[in-house]
Amino acid sequence: MKRRQRRRCGASRTDGGTCGRFAMVGGRVCWVHGGAAPQTRQAAVARQVEQEMRRAFQITYSRHRACWQEWNSRRVLITAHLLKMRPEDVGGADIVYCRLLHGIPRAEPEPQFRPVRRYGPRALTPPRGGPDA
Repeated sequence: MKRRQRRRCGASRTDGGTCGRFAMVGGRVCWVHGGAAPQTRQAAVARQVEQEMRRAFQITYSRHRACWQEWNSRRVLITAHLLKMRPEDVGGADIVYCRLLHGIPRAEPEPQFRPVRRYGPRALTPPRGGPDA
């Protein structure tokens, strides 16, 4: 669903003031000042898609960051327990040492962040089978 944006038209009127109308969604000018032109509409759609992709990427990255922090804190707690240390004293070298001593736990791999699969360009896949299928 299209929504109205708060941006106002940036075009100037003949008396020198700025136009007070709302700009087109994703655009910088209103319909009267060229917002209905095909190239302006195309640029507005491109800006809107880019903004939505950035927003979706930020949401995904923040979720990944939270998952990674939880995973890392569990790793520090396990290392502290195995090496009989306080969690505040565990450093990167201690984690590596613990991995060498006790092996890598296979149950919890490091969380992966793969934005390319979700946000990359979608290729049109041909239908399976031929025209007879």
